[in-house]
Amino acid sequence: MLNPLSSILIEGRRWFDKVNGNTYHSVRIWVNGEVFGQLGLTYGYGDQYIVTATNYLVDCGVLHEDTRNWPLGRIRREFGIVIYTTVADGPKRDLFAPTVINPQLANN
Repeated sequence: MLNPLSSILIEGRRWFDKVNGNTYHSVRIWVNGEVFGQLGLTYGYGDQYIVTATNYLVDCGVLHEDTRNWPLGRIRREFGIVIYTTVADGPKRDLFAPTVINPQLANN
């Protein structure tokens, strides 16, 4: 990674499929104030968007594998990272489209 990890913003959007009774989400992830990546339509309700984002950050090497199942509060305390989350419910058209991560931020 170019700069030490100082902040993460997890921006979620949720959509409820009334026909089939399922909830879906998409996520935009910001690392150190820059868009790191977006994950498109994914099944999951409630705060599942946070789990999806955290797993993605672990898979990309931004967070260590040991943090995969940690709550965000523990990651904040252990590493001193500022972490924000936000979520909005809306129509399917408002979900994020998947995009490629910023390769300069990846720790690969």
